[in-house]
Amino acid sequence: SVNALLQDRTGYIWAATFDGLVRFDGLRFTVFNSANSEGLPSNRIIRLTEGRDGSLWLATEQSHIVRFRGGRFTNLGFGTAKPQGLPVLFVDSAGAVWVGTNDGLWTLRSDHLVRVGQGTLDARVSSIIQRRDGSLWVGTDRAGIFRVTGDNRVTRMVADPALDADL
Repeated sequence: SVNALLQDRTGYIWAATFDGLVRFDGLRFTVFNSANSEGLPSNRIIRLTEGRDGSLWLATEQSHIVRFRGGRFTNLGFGTAKPQGLPVLFVDSAGAVWVGTNDGLWTLRSDHLVRVGQGTLDARVSSIIQRRDGSLWVGTDRAGIFRVTGDNRVTRMVADPALDADL
């Protein structure tokens, strides 16, 4: 199963699959998986995006967040937390990496994922988008929409009650 596709800035085509990360160079396919790639904790890759620096960011079915840079995989931890569910990945215009989980929102700081808005945004994140003003808007499951400003302040947006309902 191909779960995500992207063409990176150098022209390679990448596929996130249940059997690993696959690169197509125009002639051949190369598979990177946990059997042949140190640091890749799972073959079951469900999300894939490219960072501003050319790094690839992967999310696995087991909620691992992995960076692939310079031919090396690095599994980035959530500290003592153990998020569940399928993560949402987003790289903003400044290059910051954001991860939405069943527990809320996380961002990368010094190779560690740290929680953002705990106590305010404690719902399953379903989508993340950036506005032109640089703020993030975070959609959740049954908790509405939240705005995250550049100083990581999280505010719940007042919206039509239909957006907050369990439809």
